[in-house]
Amino acid sequence: MKTEDVNVLIIGDLMLDRYLIGDNSRMSPEAPVPVIKKEDTKDVLGGAANVAKNIVELGANAEIIGVIGNEEEGNALKKLADKAGIKTDAIIIDNNRPTTVKNRIVTKSFQQLLRIDSEYTESITPADEEKIINTINEKAKDVSIIVLSDYAKGVITKNIVEAAKQTGKKVLVDPKPSNAELFKGVEIITPNLKESQEIVKSDGAPEEIGKKLAEQLECKVLMTMGAEGMMLISDKVEHIPIEAKEIFDVTGAGDTVIAVLSVALASGLNELESAKIANKAAGIVIGKRRVNEINLKEELGL
Repeated sequence: MKTEDVNVLIIGDLMLDRYLIGDNSRMSPEAPVPVIKKEDTKDVLGGAANVAKNIVELGANAEIIGVIGNEEEGNALKKLADKAGIKTDAIIIDNNRPTTVKNRIVTKSFQQLLRIDSEYTESITPADEEKIINTINEKAKDVSIIVLSDYAKGVITKNIVEAAKQTGKKVLVDPKPSNAELFKGVEIITPNLKESQEIVKSDGAPEEIGKKLAEQLECKVLMTMGAEGMMLISDKVEHIPIEAKEIFDVTGAGDTVIAVLSVALASGLNELESAKIANKAAGIVIGKRRVNEINLKEELGL
């Protein structure tokens, strides 16, 4: 899979995943909760920024479009993205909108004790929306494929989805159920089984749900199903068994799936071949700690 000439434009909700790591050898005398003696803080890219990071790790080129705040967390996110080799010129800094941060308090053995989210989920301003649409139109000619990474934090709007579709490029989406109808007519969506059930309002068999989803949104579906692997619904249904030896940390697995799928498709592989590589990559990622550095290209043997 030749990836060097692949250019992916990622539009979506940029996040900073911050891990507060410490020792929990005693309980608080004030309440039945552990006391964490903080020993380290680790910041990693999350959301659409993590999708971009995975794409760069595959040897492809990634540019992100999104909105961050003008504060320490936003600066930390942009620095991490720059360090990862992601193009960040199209990031919008909004003085009135805080950067989305997921603070996870974990033990040294990486047991997660608590997560505290800092976020603002209202839709972006019309001015920011216009900037994003103009950037999509400006960069579309040099793009191999477009990815919409939707975490329902306000960046993905109907007008932005339509602008991406009108470029004529393949548009792949990692959707949130609340925005599902925005994505009608894109190339492929990559929800998990729970999200798929919410969108079609059914808890039937996965194959039935996948077919309903593909029909409802008029697109192809790559549905992730945890220990049951994946299901690709296009002109037929393909079941892809999971490759993970053990599940250690599922954080960011969905980001990995859509990142690898986009690069594989843009490299000329067909949908089933691309889905199988994405499945293998997800198996690698969930078998490792989120804070560990992973060289996806090397791990996949590309």
